[in-house]
Amino acid sequence: MTKKTRVLTIDEAKHIASEQGLSPAKIKTKGISNLGFIRAHNPKFDIIGWAEFERLVLRNKLMIQESGGYMTLVKASAGA
Repeated sequence: MTKKTRVLTIDEAKHIASEQGLSPAKIKTKGISNLGFIRAHNPKFDIIGWAEFERLVLRNKLMIQESGGYMTLVKASAGA
């Protein structure tokens, strides 16, 4: 069975994050900074505000996808 994937707006992501107790964060791994959502404090993550999150999503040409209750960030396709 294939899970349906849908693209979210920032406002939709904020709403889902709020419902699930998630915060936007920068994740540092091997010198590469990625974006994601976290639930609890962890020294490997820097919690950021929604304004910075939105700025980074736009600057890096990312889109937020939701599938099966999980949100992920991926490079936006040319048609998105």
